[in-house]
Amino acid sequence: MSRKEDAHTHTKHTKTSSQVKDDNLRKYHSEVGSNLLVDYARREEEEKPGGDRVVCANADWLAVVPFWAVWPYETMVMPRRRRVARLAGLSQGERTALADIIKRLTTK
Repeated sequence: MSRKEDAHTHTKHTKTSSQVKDDNLRKYHSEVGSNLLVDYARREEEEKPGGDRVVCANADWLAVVPFWAVWPYETMVMPRRRRVARLAGLSQGERTALADIIKRLTTK
């Protein structure tokens, strides 16, 4: 066996955490038919509207301290209405609303 072949037999192909998250989001969508983050945002609001984990919200976005947070300042910003794959795909209104949430999170 050549050195090149030997080196490749020991190479691990591991997924990044982003790839694993993306795979899980896709799996949830194929099994349930909806977006996991949108469903999670709805659940946070339904269980305790304005509750302990909700930091701030507007018509398009919800910022929460997720139940799995390790740090007290750990927050997650989620869309409230629809799946958002890329920031470039946001409407101007959604961009303005996201800027509002980020400002509120970083200036308190």
